Amino acid sequence: MRQVTDWLEKLGVPEYAERFAENDIDFTLLPELTDQDLEKIGVASLGHRRRILKAIAALERTPAATPADPASEAFAPLAKHAAAAKAGVTDAAIEWWGNAGDQALHRSAFRIVLLG
Repeated sequence: MRQVTDWLEKLGVPEYAERFAENDIDFTLLPELTDQDLEKIGVASLGHRRRILKAIAALERTPAATPADPASEAFAPLAKHAAAAKAGVTDAAIEWWGNAGDQALHRSAFRIVLLG
């Protein structure tokens, strides 16, 4: 349940964490929640319900980013290195370039620099 609590805090609605926990709502159940469900568990503000539902929809569009599996969160920092390795970019080049900006653009630039 801590994952849902953290997620609600990031959304700016931490006051509902206890209600989600009391109703045993974890990340596996989030996609099934409706506006009526949220209202029923005590999310009275329409704006907050809309914010939560919008965030749930965003989670559904990016399943790799869903922290449903704590192990996947632990290895998330390695994901950029794995993707870059597939693209033929060295770890040293990744560290040199850093985390800023568009990673796809960075990989293209590295291919030009490294492969000529």
